[in-house]
Amino acid sequence: MYKLYKTSDSQIIAYKRTKIKKKSQSLPSDLIRGSRGTPQTLGSSPRETTVIFLHGLLSSSEGSKAVALYNHCQEQGIDFLAFDNFGQGKSSGSFKEQTMTSWLRGLEIVLDNIVTNDVILVGSSAGAWTALIGAIKYKRVKGLICIAPAPDFTETIWRGLSEERREQMKAEGWIGVRGDNCHEPYPISYKLIEESRQHLLLGKDVIEIDCPVHLIHGIQDKDVPHTISLQLLEKIRSEHMVLKLIKDGDHSLSSPTFMRIIIDSLEEMLPPTHYCPVRWRTRPSQQTPVTLSLGRRYRILYPS
Repeated sequence: MYKLYKTSDSQIIAYKRTKIKKKSQSLPSDLIRGSRGTPQTLGSSPRETTVIFLHGLLSSSEGSKAVALYNHCQEQGIDFLAFDNFGQGKSSGSFKEQTMTSWLRGLEIVLDNIVTNDVILVGSSAGAWTALIGAIKYKRVKGLICIAPAPDFTETIWRGLSEERREQMKAEGWIGVRGDNCHEPYPISYKLIEESRQHLLLGKDVIEIDCPVHLIHGIQDKDVPHTISLQLLEKIRSEHMVLKLIKDGDHSLSSPTFMRIIIDSLEEMLPPTHYCPVRWRTRPSQQTPVTLSLGRRYRILYPS
């Protein structure tokens, strides 16, 4: 079910959030110790870190990736929020009137008013551009997952237009631009092209992001080439980066197989406080660690 946040200037941001039980699932700290002897706790607070999904152009929190992530996080007890940015879904505004500044404002409204704790941002396509800028501005961003990231996509569109089409865009205010994976052309405005130039990233020598980053891109992506992720890998300052190139992946990356890859990245990035139901294995000797089995993910902990 959608919730609506109304700003002081009567703009609406629509969002969906998982329902998380607040009951702690922690284990006694004297039972579990890390490899260096430091106590560790599981499930100390299900809302310590919130996962926020940012959709692509003309998509919404009802898109396939948003729904798949919502369902996974609901099942695993992870706080997750997906919101419709301005001009899309159930939020305020017309798509043709939006700019990168207005979409950044949408993220800022969420981070300043709805989710005030640490976050992991998951951005898809154009939403990844917004997420990248959000990770630069907010130190509360503790992780970033970019799916087929499309930073500076407006410049790519502009360079691909003939002089005649550019003049048409200037005269009429917008034109339809068709992508390989869209059924209808995107109504791209000249205002969006012009205004977005103050937010370009790929021309920078260094992109000042220090949190862990996962880049996931399909080599068969015809809308945003995977070389964009290679550029981001070179330019982002963080030392904790993973690039996943999918040989048969397209731009949407929405199939169950591709979603498993995305969810794996999310699980790798979540802090230990989200580790939930555990199963102790028998410890045959003093040297053998106890393993907590968590499906496809494992963490080795040593008992005191």
